[in-house]
Amino acid sequence: MPRQHRVRAWGAALATLCLLIGPQAGPASAEESVKAGQVVVSATRTEKELRETASAISVVTQEDIERSPAPTVADLLRDVPGVQVHDQSVAGVKRVTIRGESPARVLILVDGQKISEQKSMDGAALLMDPSDIERIEVVKGPASVQFGSEAIGGVINIITKKGGDRPIQAEVAETYDSSVDGFTEYLSVYGSSNGFNYRVSGSYTDAGDRWAEKGRISDSSYLNRNFSAYLDKQFGDYLVGARWESFWSNENIPTAESDGAVVELDLPEWSRDKYALFLERDDIGEYLRKVRLDLAYQSTFKKFNNDIDPPGPVSIRLRTKNWQDTTSASAQFDWTLGQSHYVVSGVEYSMDDLKARERKSVSFPPPGTDTTYTNKAWQETYALFVQDEWNFAEDWVLTAGLRETLVRSELESSEDPGLEEGSSTGNRPVGSLGLVYSGFDNWRLRAQYSQGYRYPNLQQLFIGTAHGSANPTYGNPNLEAETSDNFELGARFNDGAWDMDATLFYMMAENYITTVDAGGGARRFDNVNEASGYGAEVTLSYAIDSLGLTPYMSGTWLRREYETSTYTTKQTGDPSFMERFGVRYHLDFAQDMLFTADAYTRLASQAKELSGGDVLTYNSWQTYNLALALQWGEARRYSVSLNLNNLTDEDYSEAGAVLDSPGRSAVVRVGLKF
Repeated sequence: MPRQHRVRAWGAALATLCLLIGPQAGPASAEESVKAGQVVVSATRTEKELRETASAISVVTQEDIERSPAPTVADLLRDVPGVQVHDQSVAGVKRVTIRGESPARVLILVDGQKISEQKSMDGAALLMDPSDIERIEVVKGPASVQFGSEAIGGVINIITKKGGDRPIQAEVAETYDSSVDGFTEYLSVYGSSNGFNYRVSGSYTDAGDRWAEKGRISDSSYLNRNFSAYLDKQFGDYLVGARWESFWSNENIPTAESDGAVVELDLPEWSRDKYALFLERDDIGEYLRKVRLDLAYQSTFKKFNNDIDPPGPVSIRLRTKNWQDTTSASAQFDWTLGQSHYVVSGVEYSMDDLKARERKSVSFPPPGTDTTYTNKAWQETYALFVQDEWNFAEDWVLTAGLRETLVRSELESSEDPGLEEGSSTGNRPVGSLGLVYSGFDNWRLRAQYSQGYRYPNLQQLFIGTAHGSANPTYGNPNLEAETSDNFELGARFNDGAWDMDATLFYMMAENYITTVDAGGGARRFDNVNEASGYGAEVTLSYAIDSLGLTPYMSGTWLRREYETSTYTTKQTGDPSFMERFGVRYHLDFAQDMLFTADAYTRLASQAKELSGGDVLTYNSWQTYNLALALQWGEARRYSVSLNLNNLTDEDYSEAGAVLDSPGRSAVVRVGLKF
């Protein structure tokens, strides 16, 4: 039945597109061009200058990425205000939080398409190579109107590199990270010719165990392999394209203890393959400006080993394999209605098919038991959305959005006698309202109200998990969707020297999904938590062009509170302050040579987390760092970048992390474009 729904949805999207891209009467009005040099974002589903958006958005630009030898995508986001990077226990697949919201509440997009994860305690991982990325847009706060579920905390939209400006171009790079004694090789061939744009890329990372201040962390090494291919062709007003991605990893996980048991984890494979097609047409008619259709298929595979040795003669061996296939289709329509309305509307469909197989071996009492269960479940999502940018008066723009989502989930079959086949259905309308005022020279003032939501995944609804602990966590088909309300006030200023972006925010959330005691040491997913939070984010810099110097700072102030039926706590595991400040220096020796330097410090205040009746304490920390980069040659084709991290060899662990952070280390990247 789910596959029939999928075929109907694809057919409906294609039929609608065919009707709309046919000839229409009336001339197409030209969209105002974007000024050169301005940062343009697409995270609002329309390309516009960053300073004109009502949302709190930060951008990691292509220049930032090229000058940073960051070993993972998450490391590129480490200094974005409001963002925390979590090492957790898997060094090679770091995750991020936004404004204290867990990684499961942060939506990960690649070129606007969701990376879905239906069986994970903490959301989707950033399974990409940094060298394959053009820029990263980070939306802070709920973006569920634009992008749907999981966007309750924010969105990370990764924009990949596409073609070039010559028929044949290439880029090679080698990166060495002393903190893991690891190397990454990267090769990309790309170009543009006769209306075609193409890119083929590959990378391989071999990272050893992490070196922290106290020494090497055993079993923290990883291997990552990444391949991708892109092709598009312009046919008059039509742009047709395709992209293929393949990511494979082998992750080692340090031994831990849980409930008095020794827990050994291993993740020998976590892979993702994606195939995507798109069709886009511009300037269709007097009112319909643009149509885009996206079709995508993703398959993810995860193999997880869990050995548990409680006190006594019992030993438990768990071997899990998860297969997830995700099929999605979307159509977006951009309209101009009169001189003052730019409307974006669309329809989206996705289907997640999950097969989870678990083998459990228990050694005591002899001869022990050995059972294997296979469970199959699916989740189907339909959504309609509309967003209107209304220039209702001079210097005023009001943006209003609405999304309606229907989700159907079902445990289709189960061999586990402890699970009961069943289904769950829910729908959720959400809205947003934003206002931008541009009447003051160099200033943009903004205000926004937005709603967020997150539907429970298949693991939380039905399948549960037995990993990471000697006791299982059961699903709950009666779970409700998480919801939140978010309020923001912000200001942006740029006069060519001073550059400032500041945000005040407040959020309230209900029906948080967490785990509760189910008896006998087991846990169960349930809606019990409410959360509230408030804080501020700011970036500030001043360019002294005559000296080539730019002092700067960026920081976050955050306070959160959780409330359940039995207790209320402000010990949520979030530092009150996270900052980076320093000074950048740049020197153009000649047209084809650029040197940059960045001396900076990172710091975070103490964080405490109430967990299972115990309080975990993460101490405050501060590191001193230096980044150097040199580009030279024709079109600056040669590049060398060097990061000297934690120069004082600080012994620390970031809040929410399981692994100690690296000690004094260096990361160097050498690149060549030709």
